[in-house]
Amino acid sequence: MESVSGGKYDDVSERKIDEVSEEKYDNASEEKYDGISNEKYGQLSKILTAIGDEGDSEAARILASAEKEADELRRLYDEQIEEVRKDIMLKAEIKAEEVKRSGRSQASGQRGSIRLAAKRQALEKAFFEAEQELAGMPDAKKKGFYEKLISACSIGNNVMVRLNEQDKKRVGKKLKVAGKTLKIEETPGSFKGGLIIREADTETICTFEALIADAAKELEPEIAAILFS
Repeated sequence: MESVSGGKYDDVSERKIDEVSEEKYDNASEEKYDGISNEKYGQLSKILTAIGDEGDSEAARILASAEKEADELRRLYDEQIEEVRKDIMLKAEIKAEEVKRSGRSQASGQRGSIRLAAKRQALEKAFFEAEQELAGMPDAKKKGFYEKLISACSIGNNVMVRLNEQDKKRVGKKLKVAGKTLKIEETPGSFKGGLIIREADTETICTFEALIADAAKELEPEIAAILFS
């Protein structure tokens, strides 16, 4: 009986020991596995977090670089616009100054032309009035003027004199010059006043028109000074 009992006891004890050993082994294995799993999970989480942080940092860096490049492009674009604007303004100012100078030159030229025309007109008027004054002399004064012309401009003693129709009628027969024989031509001249002297093959024109023209020629320097002063 003792041996049986002892044998059963031994069997039971062995089974219990085995069960306890298996249970401890299983528990130990699970605990060890859990420890390894948790450790690996923690490391993986850290890696993922690091990757995420690094990705965010890289994205931020790329964005900042892009914004910086965009700012630089905007700055360059603004500088180009400013250069174009300055160039346009400079060209506009140059053109405006050219137009202004041209306008001043034209205005000055026009004023000069107007002044010159006015002076010419004044001189022409002065000569015309002198001619009219000669033609409008009283008969007695005109007779004395014509006699002085004949005396100064004729050479010989026999002198042919041509007068216009009006002077021929009013003073022709009254003309007398000492030492000269005067003959009034039958055909009157078409000039305004004065006379034409004929001697042999010589003709001396002393009409008012010719006298005024000669005076203008002699006064040419003075006239030019008046016109262009």
